[in-house]
Amino acid sequence: MSGDAEPRPGSERSAHSACEGLLAGLLEPLQGVLFAEVDAAGTLRRANAALQRLLAECGVADPANLGAWLLQPAVSGLLSGAGEVGAELYGGLLRIGRSEAGRLLPGRICRAGDGGWLLLAERDAAECGRLTRQLDALQDELSAAHAELAQRRRELALSEERVQQLLRTDELTGVANHRQFHERLELEVERSRRYGVSCSIALADIDHFSLLNERFGSSAGDRVLRQFAGRLVGRSRRCDLVARIGGEEFVVLMPETGVAEAALCVERIRVSLASEPLTSPQPPVHASFGVTPLRPVDAPADVIARADSALNRAKQAGRNRVEVAG
Repeated sequence: MSGDAEPRPGSERSAHSACEGLLAGLLEPLQGVLFAEVDAAGTLRRANAALQRLLAECGVADPANLGAWLLQPAVSGLLSGAGEVGAELYGGLLRIGRSEAGRLLPGRICRAGDGGWLLLAERDAAECGRLTRQLDALQDELSAAHAELAQRRRELALSEERVQQLLRTDELTGVANHRQFHERLELEVERSRRYGVSCSIALADIDHFSLLNERFGSSAGDRVLRQFAGRLVGRSRRCDLVARIGGEEFVVLMPETGVAEAALCVERIRVSLASEPLTSPQPPVHASFGVTPLRPVDAPADVIARADSALNRAKQAGRNRVEVAG
């Protein structure tokens, strides 16, 4: 596995918590600044202590439904459209509360994800300039926090994608591994049962690989495995799946391919090992192959067993050959 950091359970929740902690640390100390986070319908998600106090003073009976008490402007109308995080949707006077206890305060409404932030100043005109600058700085901090969270989400998604790819790939050769092969084979079995689509598989085993390993060492053996995998991939179609499923055992899954065509394809690969030898500094490398079609009545284990039987016959017949189990 590479040195990339793997995603840890709860990492995204931690990022959300960090963002919320930043909000609390920035907002609570600012005297005269009222803050709320609402969803697109105006339902209150979060409010600082100053705003909670103001709502109580304004006689707001249901603080959770802040959108119903924000009379100027209508918050749900502003937040119903799309917009970038941090974008200012409204700046001016905002009226909260219907009764005489209601308040008219300078403030702004900004986009925040699928909802918005309400930032209000609870001071007279002389202090509005200073509070506006505080609100500007606060908006920048909040926008940066959301941007960081979005980046963290993207990084987590990429990390998860890399981990999933590693789990389905053979580390040495770079082709599919045992797990990915069986996933694909199950899909092809289902396609064959439902639609009668043809499919064939070929098991391949490098002849006398254990002797090669003993004579030249594991590093040389690894080079042969990588080159052999490359030869299988290079002589297969893009829709075929090449997988390493054992030490020196590989499989080629060929969708929409009859057994005669599959056997011909594998025979070309076998012949190429003699006409275009692998470049590792060993005697010529040969391989044995067992080919079989996928039948509509087959379970995955059935087709693998038939291919393995054909492969064993190829070995018993002297190796470096292709055998077919129809």
